[in-house]
Amino acid sequence: MTVYNIYKTKWGGGAVLFRDQKLVGLLFPEKNRSYLEAQIYERFGEVTFSKDVGNELCNKLSNYFKGQKADFLDIKIDLDWATDLEKQIYQNLRKVPAGITVSYRELAIMCGKPNGARAVGNAMAKNRIPVVIPCHRVLKSDGSLGGWSGKTRWKEMLLKIEGVK
Repeated sequence: MTVYNIYKTKWGGGAVLFRDQKLVGLLFPEKNRSYLEAQIYERFGEVTFSKDVGNELCNKLSNYFKGQKADFLDIKIDLDWATDLEKQIYQNLRKVPAGITVSYRELAIMCGKPNGARAVGNAMAKNRIPVVIPCHRVLKSDGSLGGWSGKTRWKEMLLKIEGVK
């Protein structure tokens, strides 16, 4: 069974979703709780709210969105939905610290796939766990934002929170 909890930010509430005590999804804050819940059900199907799940992560996220440093490496994630290559990409990306960015190609090289920039881009687009799998830290080789799984404004804001100019 998948359960979710809500973390709070000045932009509204966001959602963290867990299955078997592992994080399976993270949704960005929304002012409208009904819209957020509709997004949860649309993406994850039948879920149950529980204020007893993911409290540590909810606190970390609330503080992170206030601009405080946060490390999410201790969060157990469920990547059953990802291919083996995507799992490798996500695990390597999680090692990139806040305030640092890498290009799609650099991340591909970190994974031993120097010609795999396109695969990295596809993995970023499929990422269900933004922030914890920090796809916002992956930029185009010219330093521009490029695409990702969330809205571009969130990518800009997350990089700003982390002190990236």
